Amino acid sequence: MKVLNVEDMNFSTVEKFLAIEQYSFTWPLLVIFLAVSFAGSLVRDIEKGTIDFVLTRPISRLDLYFGRVLTSFIAVFMFVVASILFAIPIAAIAGVDFVAGNHIVMAMAGLLFGTSIIGIVSLFGVVFSERGKTYGTVGGILVLMYIFNIIAKLKDSMSGLKYFSLFH
Repeated sequence: MKVLNVEDMNFSTVEKFLAIEQYSFTWPLLVIFLAVSFAGSLVRDIEKGTIDFVLTRPISRLDLYFGRVLTSFIAVFMFVVASILFAIPIAAIAGVDFVAGNHIVMAMAGLLFGTSIIGIVSLFGVVFSERGKTYGTVGGILVLMYIFNIIAKLKDSMSGLKYFSLFH
């Protein structure tokens, strides 16, 4: 801890504990995996050859697309509620001090983050219609965004790069 200069790190509040343990890196990765897995469902149907069956339903292609995107959004919304907002009643039951507003702001930011990932995956899924190309492109974009965010934090002259990253 001394080498990393985090000697004064403590878990004195629920928010500090969650920020350090859950939301630092693990949580965004889980949102990314969840959003990609749901938003990539059309691409999987195309690759498996089951898209013909899906398209025989009496709905328009636009309705099908937005239905899949809405399903992805609902999955991300449920994950955000379960992973962030459920901390409020748990902390209240345990008698731990918390600031509900911080949890709500974090939930809104998480929902926007997840929605952005859904949008990116849906866009490239429609463009490529192949899982490998879609996931590879989205993964490359997300890694590049993460690198931009790190560079922006490390070098003041390049701080403008943070605006090109969803991780900012």
